[in-house]
Amino acid sequence: MQDDDAMYGPQYHGPKESGGIQRSSRLGFPKWGQQRVIPKLSGASYEYRKNMMKNLTTQIIRVGRIKTTRAKAEALTHFVDRMILLAKRGDDLSRREAGEWLYDEMLG
Repeated sequence: MQDDDAMYGPQYHGPKESGGIQRSSRLGFPKWGQQRVIPKLSGASYEYRKNMMKNLTTQIIRVGRIKTTRAKAEALTHFVDRMILLAKRGDDLSRREAGEWLYDEMLG
C-alpha cells in the first residue's frame, strides 16, 4: 500500500467528494495566464463580443439602464462590477484600466 502523502504531497486530503457545492468559473474573469473571458453569446468573433461588452458597459455607466437580452445582461454584470471597483479604488492605474475598457473618455 502506498502512502498518499508521498504520492500526492502533504496537502492531499483524499479524493474529491461528490455532491458538494461546486463553484463554476466566473464570467469575465481570466483564467491564470490567459486574457479576460468574453462569454460566447452570439457566436461571433472574440473581437466583436469584446467590443459589444465594452459598448454595453459604457452605455450602462453613462445612462444607468439599457435594454438587452437576459444572457447579455448577466454577462455584463461582471464587467460593470469591475468598473465600479476601479472607480472606488480611484488611483492612476485603475483610471488607466477603466479608460482602456470604456469608450467614453469622460467616464474613464
